Amino acid sequence: MSSKPPNPIEERATAIDICLGNQLELCRRLETLVDALPFRFDTLAATLLAERLRSTMQMSHHLEETIIFPALSTCHPEIHGMLDRLREEHLEDQDQTRDVQDAVGAFALGNRGEAEAVGYMVRCLFVSLRRHLAHDREYILPLYRKGPTSRFNPESLRFREP
Repeated sequence: MSSKPPNPIEERATAIDICLGNQLELCRRLETLVDALPFRFDTLAATLLAERLRSTMQMSHHLEETIIFPALSTCHPEIHGMLDRLREEHLEDQDQTRDVQDAVGAFALGNRGEAEAVGYMVRCLFVSLRRHLAHDREYILPLYRKGPTSRFNPESLRFREP
């Protein structure tokens, strides 16, 4: 019985994909949370959700920035600008997550007059996060999975009419 040797690229890509999936699930839960504002608000669940989102994003960003991005930057120097933009988006997402965590915490402590503002803030976060995650899944992970011998075609990112 022979077993295949481990493929470190695929193992790392799978780990990142799991993190991305976890973030998407948290976005879904955040959406459910803000849809219930202001009257059906579970303060404990909301607080735990905001904390989990922050830690999940930090872990995913760390994996991307220490494993995926350096490998892609080496193999595909033509996407260096895109990787810089994604790093900036990570910082923005982390800042927004801290703000959401603070706002949800304040709302949970009884500042119920801010339901609309909290809802808007949370929606802004998960809408932009979903867009970022879709880009990671559609372009970044497949390019990483192809490995160092792949060739990036910038034309593949151009808009095409359906």
